[in-house]
Amino acid sequence: MGIPIAKAMEPIIIQNPGKRHYKIKPEESGINYNQFFSSKNFPAEIKGDFLGLVKEKGKIYPAYVLEISGKKLWLSGKIGYDKGPSIMDNICHELFAQDGILKSRSIKMTDLGAFHYEKEKLIYWLASRVEMSRGDYIHGEYCVDDGVIRVGRCFDNNYIYDGYYIRPVVILACTVTGTKGYNRSWVEL
Repeated sequence: MGIPIAKAMEPIIIQNPGKRHYKIKPEESGINYNQFFSSKNFPAEIKGDFLGLVKEKGKIYPAYVLEISGKKLWLSGKIGYDKGPSIMDNICHELFAQDGILKSRSIKMTDLGAFHYEKEKLIYWLASRVEMSRGDYIHGEYCVDDGVIRVGRCFDNNYIYDGYYIRPVVILACTVTGTKGYNRSWVEL
């Protein structure tokens, strides 16, 4: 038995499981100190807005984008660039994995087409790498900064670091019914 698509599209509240911690070491982030994320970086009740639907093994699940963390993740150098997306995903998994949630991960560039991020006044990482050339060759992770997609720089010809908030995505472990004719973006698991 699943939930109807109309119900799935309504905002939800996720209970913060509490008492969870995740440590990011310098050899993971490229920053020269340990960084700690915990349940305390999010409110006790976390609002989630419908992001879209996920198809997995013949079933359809609802996905929601949550509020941003109350703490920034700092990344630097090739290490931060290489490991940044997995650090973001690991933070979300460690802090939000619980009964009723099929998967929790960080928001990605591909998720942005599913909602109106450009109307938000938020700053957060996207678990999506970018390499580009603007005089210097820049390596970093994409981020959203007050509704604009930018590059959070990890390194170019110099040692650079950047810090942004984390924005989780949760996929609920309940199937959705009545999806025939659903014409919005599909979300990655």
